[in-house]
Amino acid sequence: MKLPPAPPGSRLEIVMFSGDRIEFGRFELARALFHRYVLIHYALLCFFLPVVNTRSGLLERGISEQVIIVITSVLAALLLLLVVVLVLDHIASRRGRLTVMVSPILFVIATCGVLAGDATELLLVDGSIQRWLRTGALSIFYYIIVEAVAHVLILLVIPRVLADFRTRPRKPEPQAIRAAEEKPVQSDVQDHVEIGRRKLKPESVVRISAEGNYLRVVTTQERMFVPGPFSAAVEGLPERVGVQLSRSEWVALAVVRRIRKEGREMFVDLEDGTSVRVANSRQKLVQSLLDMPVDDGRKLAVTQGPGVMGGKDRSTQTG
Repeated sequence: MKLPPAPPGSRLEIVMFSGDRIEFGRFELARALFHRYVLIHYALLCFFLPVVNTRSGLLERGISEQVIIVITSVLAALLLLLVVVLVLDHIASRRGRLTVMVSPILFVIATCGVLAGDATELLLVDGSIQRWLRTGALSIFYYIIVEAVAHVLILLVIPRVLADFRTRPRKPEPQAIRAAEEKPVQSDVQDHVEIGRRKLKPESVVRISAEGNYLRVVTTQERMFVPGPFSAAVEGLPERVGVQLSRSEWVALAVVRRIRKEGREMFVDLEDGTSVRVANSRQKLVQSLLDMPVDDGRKLAVTQGPGVMGGKDRSTQTG
């Protein structure tokens, strides 16, 4: 199924043994582990594992001992998995993006689950003999089961969980509610913005570049050369329309085609073939607002100023 776009913010990308990839927003993976669609699979594991349990000495005992051992193993593995996910989420929030191959993590978690079950078996079963060889074999056996279950969840269940998260209306923060209540009601909210003494619709603005005390403004109909300042012109534009790349460049989200990185420098490629450099201090913000992967490679286009987006080229100078 097609997922709604991931929310802006940190990104945690999970790569499975099969090569399948899925991307999570902040705390989405941790929340997904305890979603109602996923909990039923833990119950099925607890029911299935006692049936295939190969631990010696338990067959003479009742099923209750096997169930206790399996439940202990599953709970220990889940607790460790939750801790690992929270740590990865924290690292992703610090770096801005993190890609993780999960198969080694699943093997370690399966091994820890087996060890927790072995410890429980020693407490429940008199004379139970623990051997490292048997523990290793069980770790591989349970890892294969965990890997199979993880693929079923990632490919079939987790997309529905994320769709449930991302389409659910979010409760506004108390600070946002108070700010909205204190903000005066305007009769004409963002229908037009004033740039260089010209009233324009925000959706028609394509690019704004500062050149001294003047602004070069590109719209969907024309190009203009109008008086500044740059900060006042950009401040009136809503965030949903575009993004400020630096102290002298603003572009509309609709004309961005790619984000590239060359060393520490980040560039935004536009649909007219030009490339605009992103200030280092705004790279994370720009990436989160554009919600695009960053391509590494050499810079292919040179910043040449705004191209003609349509209509006639007209300059307006005032003052």
